[in-house]
Amino acid sequence: MRNPGVKGPLAPGGDWVREKAGSGSVSITIVRVPNSDDVTYEIVNFIDGARTVSEIRDAVSAEFEPLELGAVAEYLDLLAKVGAVSFKR
Repeated sequence: MRNPGVKGPLAPGGDWVREKAGSGSVSITIVRVPNSDDVTYEIVNFIDGARTVSEIRDAVSAEFEPLELGAVAEYLDLLAKVGAVSFKR
């Protein structure tokens, strides 16, 4: 689920994410994907509290190129760490 108090963009190299997570945010796998800013923007757009990480990966892969599930999960974990999203159990 998205935190309604946090507005985008939420690219790993963006100022807000780097400020919250530190410089290590730019070393995650998703940063090396072509068009990573667009890809991460779309990942965030698909976060609705109903889709699973796999479903988000599948939807974004259909728009761009196939993404590794681990790369998407790592990015979502980063967003959770900085308080932009939370996971439903």
